[in-house]
Amino acid sequence: MSEPTQTSQNPLLRTKLHCPVVPKDFLCRPRLHDLMNLGLELPLTLVSAPAGYGKSLLVSDWVASQSVPCAWLSLDASDSAVDLFVDYLLAAVETVVPGACPQTRRMAQAPEPLPTAVLSNSLSNELDALTSPVVLVLDDYHRIRGESEEVHELMRSCWCTRQGACVLCGDAPILPWVRSGRTSRRPERPCSGGWRSQP
Repeated sequence: MSEPTQTSQNPLLRTKLHCPVVPKDFLCRPRLHDLMNLGLELPLTLVSAPAGYGKSLLVSDWVASQSVPCAWLSLDASDSAVDLFVDYLLAAVETVVPGACPQTRRMAQAPEPLPTAVLSNSLSNELDALTSPVVLVLDDYHRIRGESEEVHELMRSCWCTRQGACVLCGDAPILPWVRSGRTSRRPERPCSGGWRSQP
């Protein structure tokens, strides 16, 4: 794993960039793996279920089976600040694509905070310009506070990049913005087992 660059003054917790360790006795779910594989052709896959249902381990087990690079970020309420969220997001991508998104990182290092729209446009362009697809897993996204509109706006603008897919894990209800904005033009496709894939 590449060592990501850091832009914030506070040290980043490297453990948040690691997939959970899957126990040896973990029961693999091939049917759900197949659904996740279908999601690779889509910009966004949601894994939503109550706490304790094994969402993170399921996705971590799936990640281990993939040949495409997968970046992992575990979130908590403290990441609701958009500057810290961007810092962690860039660090996660850099673990699989060293030096990725240099323009966005320079913007994140600016002395004065830039508008979220400027950051999201730059991030979207640089993710789209990657030479190979990258899967980004954001675990426990529901922990991002609902009033954190800047983080939600950033994701609203960026998750639809066609260079790879975004997998979001969290307790239901999750992601109020999924049913608004860009997704309002595209019907939600329900999947069994608590999965939803957004075409």
